[in-house]
Amino acid sequence: MTAFFSILFNPLVWLTIVAILAFLTWQNYKKIDKLTVMNTDSVLLALEIPKTNDKSELAAEQLLASLHGILRDPTELKNNNGVQEHLSFEIVSVNGAIRFYVWMPRTLQSFVEGQIYSQYPTVQIYEAKEDYAENLENKHVIYSTEIDLIENEALPIKTFDGFEVDPLAGITGTLAKLDGTNDQLWIQVLARPVADDWHKKSDEWVKKVKSGKKAFKIDWKYILRILEALWTPPEGSENAKKEPSDRDKTRISKAEEKATKLGYQVKIRLAYLGEDEDTARLQIQALTGTFKQFNSTNLNGFKASNSSLDKDKIRDFQSRIFFDDGFILNIQELASIWHLPHTNVETPNIVWASSKTAEPPSKLPIITGDRAHDENISAFGLTNFRGINHQFGMLRRDRSRHLYIIGQTGTGKSGSLELLALSDIFHGEGYAIIDPHGDFAQNNMRFIPEHRLNDVIYFNPADTEFPLGFNPLEVTDPSR
Repeated sequence: MTAFFSILFNPLVWLTIVAILAFLTWQNYKKIDKLTVMNTDSVLLALEIPKTNDKSELAAEQLLASLHGILRDPTELKNNNGVQEHLSFEIVSVNGAIRFYVWMPRTLQSFVEGQIYSQYPTVQIYEAKEDYAENLENKHVIYSTEIDLIENEALPIKTFDGFEVDPLAGITGTLAKLDGTNDQLWIQVLARPVADDWHKKSDEWVKKVKSGKKAFKIDWKYILRILEALWTPPEGSENAKKEPSDRDKTRISKAEEKATKLGYQVKIRLAYLGEDEDTARLQIQALTGTFKQFNSTNLNGFKASNSSLDKDKIRDFQSRIFFDDGFILNIQELASIWHLPHTNVETPNIVWASSKTAEPPSKLPIITGDRAHDENISAFGLTNFRGINHQFGMLRRDRSRHLYIIGQTGTGKSGSLELLALSDIFHGEGYAIIDPHGDFAQNNMRFIPEHRLNDVIYFNPADTEFPLGFNPLEVTDPSR
């Protein structure tokens, strides 16, 4: 019996049990999160901003504050199998072009688009035709790494307000220096909003520093010390409370400042895809180096971790899986790492928006689905403003006042006329086409429905098999 109790109260036994239970719980959570992500319908949005964009990093900070609204309360989490949705903010260099993306569950697409437009009114957002992470053709080397914090997450990294030059310029500058167009560099910044409870961890860290205790990350050694303390007789305190040093006072002040803003659990992944392992290591080393611009000697910073040539790691990039807690950054820190480029970023190869968009005029004739209303409109176009599409055209009475279409070859003159003709066909109207080349008229006849074939008269002076005698100058009625 004595041996039983000695085993029962042995801290090493309990430590082993706790470790096993923690590992099994983590594996189960990891499996659930993977299944959830794999079964989630997601969307990848490409963002293009005009080169004249003057929105600074502060706009991205406000954007992240708005996106924090996807945070679920405890009741919603329970109904959602305990899974909190996350987003992925991405910068990639593929085929020599640098693009900006945002990945999300499709259920959040409308909300996320609206928040992006609110901070970047001139941005053009469209759904990517294909996910760049799925195209791995002829990529023999895949080298990936993760970016982790050096110090306790209570301490902040260097943020954009401490830079004279936009930190994004350093990141995109490295992406622009890829030697070959077949090489690719990916940056994925996964972000999951967290409740304000994370401030408590920061407060605990601050209290430890103020009390003169060493503030260290919780690890197995720390857990072992706690368990051993339960069986160790208490000792009298010999040392009086120490006054924090000037360095610690600065760290405390910055930690408290960080805790005043909304927070996200963050995971940063980097990947290089190419042909050569040596080049892969050099490129990832260079890209990792750009994140060290956020390092501060007395505060926090970034370091590389979990570097690997394992090609299976690419699945994490494809699924954007986020199964652990990562580390916490507030919205200012996160905005320093990812934001849309503005006029101060002069990096080549960034894909900027080639044109500007504007809201359609309020009096533009729109197809509404009301037959009585729509039959008075000749539809020939589709609006595309902030992802909202409306079929539009011109009033039929306005067409009688003559319409002139002037433009270079290939700008859509024939296409516009063809759409107007189609509108006449399906509304039972009559029309005439005079085509000196003939191909436009012949192509238009392909759209004539069977019930209107008897309405068609086709004049072709070039038809030698069935010549047509037609003199447009012949006078058949002398009185006219």
